[in-house]
Amino acid sequence: MGNAAVLPISWMYCRMMGPEGLQAATEVAILSANYISRRLKDHYPTLYANDTGDVAHECILDLRPLKESSGVMAEDVAKRLMDYGFHAPTLSFPVPNTLMVEPTESESLAELDRFIEAMIAIRAEIRRIESGEWPQGQQPAQTCAAHCGRTAGLGLGPTLPARARSLSFGQPETEQILATHQPHRQRLRRPASVLLLRAGQRLQLRGPGPPQAGEPRWAMALATSLAPLG
Repeated sequence: MGNAAVLPISWMYCRMMGPEGLQAATEVAILSANYISRRLKDHYPTLYANDTGDVAHECILDLRPLKESSGVMAEDVAKRLMDYGFHAPTLSFPVPNTLMVEPTESESLAELDRFIEAMIAIRAEIRRIESGEWPQGQQPAQTCAAHCGRTAGLGLGPTLPARARSLSFGQPETEQILATHQPHRQRLRRPASVLLLRAGQRLQLRGPGPPQAGEPRWAMALATSLAPLG
């Protein structure tokens, strides 16, 4: 049957956003996806764009050519992104060896730019393999994959800065790029959907009713909207 707490999430999102908010969120998400696609077009081609290069609310970055030219896979890039403080986008879906980026309306322009800079920096590392400057299997992207496998999807620990420096191969520009992302590597954001789900789980236990003291904002909003159903 699954967890009934997930049922109010989409309904509450629509209730809290309203028609104008939903339209604005959709417009921002589409604009953000196209912004990422255009900024990265010289580094990673985008699949399924239309004749003018536009996409919808997501852009699928094609990393398949990198396998032959450098031995780097989409999984390597996904794990390397952890050093820049990002949980990887959708990996190898719907096309194998690609990254599907779906920026939501909650992402600021500064956050989008930070992600784009990280992806460009990773592509610069891959070009060093393609040119023969770095040997295959020993560049930061694949070396990170060997170290990061056990921590994928978890918060990045305090030992990461030292490990990140060891993955820079002593290259000043790589160390500088990693240093700019240092504050972001010490946090792991919880999406609003996760917070809303937890609030729904609390309500499932106690049932609908007036907000209770100490409850998070999401739980209070849910409780207020569900109170007439109690």
